[in-house]
Amino acid sequence: MQTTKWPKVLPPLSDEQRRIRDDFMHYWHEVLPRRFGLVERFNHGYPVAYAPDGFRRTLEIGAGLGEHLAYERLTPEQEASYYALELRGQHSLAPARALSTHPDPGRRPSGAA
Repeated sequence: MQTTKWPKVLPPLSDEQRRIRDDFMHYWHEVLPRRFGLVERFNHGYPVAYAPDGFRRTLEIGAGLGEHLAYERLTPEQEASYYALELRGQHSLAPARALSTHPDPGRRPSGAA
């Protein structure tokens, strides 16, 4: 007989709890680069440095505010095939906005290998 339940099913959040969770995630995405820059540069720089040559598509899962785009060096073909998945509604448009307004898609920040 099974004594544990897996996977654990969490109770649904109230509207207020969801608002607080989403507000914290938005805040965290702003704090992380300022307070933990080394971690942020590694998280974004490593996949860019070791991406296979000539890749054609990207699926970014958990795109957050779209900050990873500043680290990418995309050709027009790669940029057209860049897909971002974000579950939080308030963040979902940020990557598309960042891609369409990025001043220099080929720019690579210092610290991104």
